[in-house]
Amino acid sequence: MISPYIMIAIGALLCALEFTLFSFYLLFFGLAFIVVGVVNFGVAFEWPYQILGVSALAIVLLALLKAPLKSKFMARKESFNEEFLDEAGVGEIRENMVYFKGTLWKYDGNLANGEKVMVLGTKGDKVILK
Repeated sequence: MISPYIMIAIGALLCALEFTLFSFYLLFFGLAFIVVGVVNFGVAFEWPYQILGVSALAIVLLALLKAPLKSKFMARKESFNEEFLDEAGVGEIRENMVYFKGTLWKYDGNLANGEKVMVLGTKGDKVILK
């Protein structure tokens, strides 16, 4: 019989290793080792049955939980807007152009350098001012 403490330690090591590899396989085998190790405190199994129990439990956990957990934790979220230049904001007049979102834009009008303006959006190479 493999000691329950050793099985729990193997499970904890596999779970910790999962945090560095992000494979989502080691986590389920680690959890299976921990569960079988805890069960072995109450019921003593011979080592072949312990390994068989770990394998079976890991495969069941893998089949039931891998897809939901992977979609939850590994989902990619778009963090940028493709049309971010067409959003409203505040710009500043520099060199007779509007400085807005890191770019100088042409505008229709006559404003003094340093003046703050409200930009409603962009169209081509011009900004639309309020």
